Amino acid sequence: MAGISATLRPLLERGTHLSLAAAYGYAATAMAGPWILASFLLWGIRVADLPSLEPGNQAAFPALVVHAACATMILTGPLQLICARHVSDLLYQGRRGRVVPVFMAASLTALGANALAGAAFAALVGLPLVLAGAAVALFAMFGAVWMSVVFLGTLRRYILIVFGFVAGTALGYVYCLYFGRRLGLAGLVGGFALSQGVVWAVLSACIRTQFPPSGSFDFGFLKTASKFLSLPAIGLLYYAGIWIDRVIFWTGPYASYAGQGLRSFPMYDNALFLALLTVLPSLALVFLQIEVAYYDIYSAFYRAVRRGADLGKIRRLRAAIETSFRDCFASIVCVQGVATLLAVVLAPMIFARLRFDWVELPVFRIACLGAFLHVLVLGTVLAALHLAFYRLALGISAVYATVGAAATWMAMVGGMRWFGCGYVAAGMAALLVGVPLLERKLRRLDCDLFSTQPV
Repeated sequence: MAGISATLRPLLERGTHLSLAAAYGYAATAMAGPWILASFLLWGIRVADLPSLEPGNQAAFPALVVHAACATMILTGPLQLICARHVSDLLYQGRRGRVVPVFMAASLTALGANALAGAAFAALVGLPLVLAGAAVALFAMFGAVWMSVVFLGTLRRYILIVFGFVAGTALGYVYCLYFGRRLGLAGLVGGFALSQGVVWAVLSACIRTQFPPSGSFDFGFLKTASKFLSLPAIGLLYYAGIWIDRVIFWTGPYASYAGQGLRSFPMYDNALFLALLTVLPSLALVFLQIEVAYYDIYSAFYRAVRRGADLGKIRRLRAAIETSFRDCFASIVCVQGVATLLAVVLAPMIFARLRFDWVELPVFRIACLGAFLHVLVLGTVLAALHLAFYRLALGISAVYATVGAAATWMAMVGGMRWFGCGYVAAGMAALLVGVPLLERKLRRLDCDLFSTQPV
């Protein structure tokens, strides 16, 4: 928001293939770095030899990590949007010294809230004391990392940040193997929490070096939350929409017992995880198009309004905003359309190479379509947020979550051939509601802007 990712612009302006590749690589890291690297860490632990891990706990580790990711993303989502708005306002006002105090206060809030959620979760499922402590640490560190992602767009130390993610994952793998062989499941979870702590420490150091702090903690984002009450609701509903299908399957009749009081549905979880990997190219495209190109155009529009430009120029800039959104939407459709088509066609080869269960293949193909629509929904929500169309973003997120819940429940009742259709239905419904309404608001942007001004 408000140019929070303007630091990527120098990479794009160089015009070289290397700088463009670096921009897209960093954009993908900013959009999905923690999730992707954590997923690879899970895969590495899955194929590792851990004789100290009891057979009944082999499924409990990935189930606990995925449950922690689900809970912490939903819990941190409202705080992310509030801080994004607050930090963008600080940068717009030139108050760079307040960025680190806000980051520290937001991280502390995320740590505390997610630690409490982890403790409640451990008590609810009845985890043993040592494992419960490791789970609380995992919840807390997950929350801190999700919170720090908001600040990635403000940083210029691209190589160091990517190194931080990779180093955290590599060290996490070592930690998990070391502690897992000695402490079993609790050691695995504790090692995973340590890896997230390494990632957060690297990001924290990068933020501190780029923004010399003026103070220790700044909870001013809570005041921003009181001004924009729809922002936390958008974050909550959007992340709930991402996870609601899995939560329904975890609590449904098809779920299996993973140990330690946890339930999972590997057939659906694995297929959806693999499908989400196919959207990495378009995630980077969304970040660059919305956070950089789209921002440039709409900021020029508002700058022209503030400086009293003539009506013709204002209308041309308004039309450019509409064109920019359509170009971004079309680019995502083209890039992700090709990636999704390749994933669907090459699915048998992919499953053979990765040794996935063949029963997950139909679900994977349906989930690829759902992931395709998901990225388009994300682009639409971000475009609405940038222009402060908060009610529209709230409506899209609400449709995404509610339709996803209802359609997933119906798919579960319908049987295996319908698995994944709830994910697809949620994306289609959100786009059918959001895109026409957003285009209508973009067409009327100049009229609505002047009609709401005080006389």
